[in-house]
Amino acid sequence: MAHSERWTRGGRFFWRRCAGGCRRGGAARGGGWLVLMLSLFGPPVFGAGASVSALGYLERTADKGALYLPPSAVDPRFTMALYVNAAGAGSFAQRMWVLQRAGVGEPWALAVWDADYWAGRGLAADQTPPYSWPVSTGRKYRGDDRSGPTPLGVYAIDERPGRVKRGYYAPGMVHALFIDYHYSGGRRSGVAFHGTTPSRYALLGKIDSHGCIRMTQDNARTLLDRLQGEDGVLEPEMRWGSVPRFWQRERGGGRYGYRKDGQTYPADSAAAEALTKTGYRAITVIFKDSTVIQDDDA
Repeated sequence: MAHSERWTRGGRFFWRRCAGGCRRGGAARGGGWLVLMLSLFGPPVFGAGASVSALGYLERTADKGALYLPPSAVDPRFTMALYVNAAGAGSFAQRMWVLQRAGVGEPWALAVWDADYWAGRGLAADQTPPYSWPVSTGRKYRGDDRSGPTPLGVYAIDERPGRVKRGYYAPGMVHALFIDYHYSGGRRSGVAFHGTTPSRYALLGKIDSHGCIRMTQDNARTLLDRLQGEDGVLEPEMRWGSVPRFWQRERGGGRYGYRKDGQTYPADSAAAEALTKTGYRAITVIFKDSTVIQDDDA
């Protein structure tokens, strides 16, 4: 019988759907790397809001802005969802959630988190953490006209050649996944989820990037492995297929008429079906929420 089981690989937890019983893979890393991670990311405590579940928090639409889309409202054809809180303050500021469905249209669950990061932070052996890992989103840098706050809204992952890149992409960018977005003038967005240089790890959890969503290189590789099937968790039809698109038309390599509120365009004036594209079954939701959540709010 098919079922889902939490298991570890490379120091991260996954939910894997399998038939005839699941097999636990690899053990979480520790040792010197764990000591380094704890020293970078602070003391081993949860803090305010620790008892709020990942989905419980993400389903709360209050204080998350007009461009926010809760997991329950995501089209069932998307099977991965990457949520990022780009706020500079609050219980879950500069945090990321990696959600996954066990099948098309099935419920969401927090599917991946960094076990090294969570080790020693009061997480019980059978407990799911409230988020996956810390990130850094963007701010304006003097002299860099293209730097700025990470754009809020709902985006797909760009499926076109060169927009999902394993390994080195540019200085400070490793394992890059670009959002599917063009600015009104037609220029393609340079905003990506990517691994940063180890010298920037101490700043994860704080606003620091030029506009991208930074994380450790291991966590960025985890996303790529899941999206491209390298970790063996998702079947091809769960990773790639027909999904709603958030742009209206395409011309000369540019895409125009983007919506950032998660709403789609109908295929024609009389159709209920949305315009679609063939690509990754992954959606991203970038929002700001500075709420301080107390444990008695859970």
